Amino acid sequence: MSVALLVIYTLLIFVLIRKLNFFQLEGLGKWTPSFFFGVKIFAGLALWAIYTYFYTDRTNSDIWKYFDDSKIMFGALHQHPADFFKMLTGIGDNTPEIENLYYHKMNYWYRLFDNNLLNDAHIVIRFNAFMRIFSLGNYMTHSLIMSFLSFTGLCCLYKIAFPVLKEWKIATGVILFLLPSLVFWSSGVMKEGLMIFGLGLFIFHSVRFVQDKKWWRIVLLLFGALLLLFSKFYVIVGVIPPLIAGLLVMKNRKMALAKFMLVFLLFAGFAISLNWIAPEREPLRLLSNKQNDFIKMSSGGIVLVNDSGEAFIADDHRNDLIRSKDSICQIRQGANYYFRPFPLGYRDTLFIKNNLDTSTYKIQTDIPKAGSLLNVKFLQPNLVSFAKATPLALFTALFRPFIWEARNPMFLLPALENLLLILLILLVIIFPKKISNPEMFGFCISFSLLLFLVIGLTTPVLGALVRYRIAAQPFLLISLLMLVDRTKLISKNPWINKLGI
Repeated sequence: MSVALLVIYTLLIFVLIRKLNFFQLEGLGKWTPSFFFGVKIFAGLALWAIYTYFYTDRTNSDIWKYFDDSKIMFGALHQHPADFFKMLTGIGDNTPEIENLYYHKMNYWYRLFDNNLLNDAHIVIRFNAFMRIFSLGNYMTHSLIMSFLSFTGLCCLYKIAFPVLKEWKIATGVILFLLPSLVFWSSGVMKEGLMIFGLGLFIFHSVRFVQDKKWWRIVLLLFGALLLLFSKFYVIVGVIPPLIAGLLVMKNRKMALAKFMLVFLLFAGFAISLNWIAPEREPLRLLSNKQNDFIKMSSGGIVLVNDSGEAFIADDHRNDLIRSKDSICQIRQGANYYFRPFPLGYRDTLFIKNNLDTSTYKIQTDIPKAGSLLNVKFLQPNLVSFAKATPLALFTALFRPFIWEARNPMFLLPALENLLLILLILLVIIFPKKISNPEMFGFCISFSLLLFLVIGLTTPVLGALVRYRIAAQPFLLISLLMLVDRTKLISKNPWINKLGI
């Protein structure tokens, strides 16, 4: 039955793409959007196959861990429907009963390390729990719907980008719909699909609202903003200043650079003021905490749980565990480890020195060491530390993995994308063009570089970095394409025109 539903949903989506005017994209053939969506379905299947047959640790698998946790939430629908809707909406779910019956049984509802940011695992677990109502537990249905949502978001971005790149014909479509990393990572049941959907809605309806003042666009742009807030917090923070500046320039192009600089200075001043207003939300502190915690988790370790809380033993301290039977163990006296207490929600993570606790724990998750861990230093919450780390962080986010680092397909495609970036930079140097659309260019270049910098600073694992940067990649490529004089390029290389690019 679940397979039959999957077939019906697939056919219905293709009909919608073919019939609805929204999906008819200027500059592309009538069947091209359907082809692009077919590519996303194939990418979703590839992602499922990789995480099913090659990376077989389901508890640490990016596509399975939230899907499996959602089964616990969905299980409440039949026996305790009120609990299900409380958890699905987040309204009234902060009770000992719900936490003990459901949340504590999940592997990824709570984060071991709390960096004072919203827990983005919640929205994916809730999405999967909601989808189970219609999917009968078939993962591929979840993947199909996530692919459709992210495809819709990409269509929104295409409608904003194409008018300023009409001369490049299909290049905009290739960047947005066929860029391998973007297609691949936004086609699985992960946060990236929701992030692309939210980003597309937020940007598209913000621009259109300024143009036509239709009130209902406010509802959709706010919905997009909420999706970003709960799926990728750093993206909504990073997109707001460039978008505000771009909209100001769109209304009046005079002094475009000054407007962008003024907006960024105002937001920088606000960020600095948080050091006195709300120190726990101060950006440098949040970013350094996030990077520090990422390094700890990426170095591998064992997560333990009992009725009092959750403990984390680093990979190089595994010998501090005293195992009794099966997955039951104790932490050796005098050992050091991280601990987060509960109930009533997780509190701040504590670093325990010289352990005196004799409690027993159950091994919840054994986290392997990341295979592509970068050799980076812990960031400190001050400008000096960030200034020192910025050049290498930005270079790493932009240009790695190098082609000689591509030892498997997961790195080969990102490495080829980096070669495309280098090629475009060379074309800008050889065939430069004056900026004709300062609002679009300013938005794309500032948003993408800001995101690349944040990702480079906070992500110490190369495999995660190539996934997180998909929100920034298309905007950077579009901004570079806007700087290339196509007429001069074609005059020197007429074969490019024959390709329809």
